[in-house]
Amino acid sequence: MANIKKHFLRPLLLLAAFVLWTWAVCVVDLQPIGPRGTRVGFGTLNGWIHSLTGVHLWLYELTDWLGLVPILVCAAFGMLGLVQWVRRRSLGRVDRELLEDCRQFVENTDYIQFGEVANFVDIMSAAQGIPHLDLSRYPSVQRWKEERKA
Repeated sequence: MANIKKHFLRPLLLLAAFVLWTWAVCVVDLQPIGPRGTRVGFGTLNGWIHSLTGVHLWLYELTDWLGLVPILVCAAFGMLGLVQWVRRRSLGRVDRELLEDCRQFVENTDYIQFGEVANFVDIMSAAQGIPHLDLSRYPSVQRWKEERKA
């Protein structure tokens, strides 16, 4: 019985920490310092860290490439399913758990990207689009680009 309580308590505490952190990010120190004036939780801390680190386009490039990792995972599952389909000569003989994992991955990805955020495309273009932004609104990026050209 003690073992069950131990295994139940840890996930429960992690869930509580997650809920508390999510609430805090949504309500504590909101400031319009994000792309296109979006409000950011813990704005003072985030603004201070941004002033220390500045803008690094290599980091933008890195996160852009890391965004391909889930697509590669999905492609790997797809290739595994295709190999099973060809070897077993029937879609019915493909591992059902593999098919379920693929379906769930696609469903969760769509849910995260499109289901919860009505203006997902606008927010993503604002957040990822350093090359697509109006540089007059971001003078530090504009200065950096001008210095790089010289």
